[in-house]
Amino acid sequence: MTVGGLAAPQTVAPARTSAVEPRPADWVLRWNPNPATDKLRAFEGLEDDRSGSHPGVKHIHALADHWRFDMHTRDRDGSDRQRNESKGMRTGDTLHKIQEGQTWRITYQAYIPSSLTATTRFSHIF
Repeated sequence: MTVGGLAAPQTVAPARTSAVEPRPADWVLRWNPNPATDKLRAFEGLEDDRSGSHPGVKHIHALADHWRFDMHTRDRDGSDRQRNESKGMRTGDTLHKIQEGQTWRITYQAYIPSSLTATTRFSHIF
């Protein structure tokens, strides 16, 4: 997974108004972490096997050019869910917060293998 965040200038009106979004040239790169150097410090926090269903196994990794989230069939967050996640955006000691009235454009890429099967009742990945 690769990620990045662009923010519009601070003068953007809240999204619920009829303000026109700025041109792409006006956007400012706010967060563009590098997995090779920032590692897992690119995120404010991690939730890796919160319930301890797979002791001793690390599920979130920073590799040379991407982050990897592994999920095993035995991994559970409660009785019926699987969950490993990252939260927040960090550059060094700076946490980036999306504030009311700001518009951000978040981009990412994710690889999902064709071997991944979902349930017939409920599945989501984001």
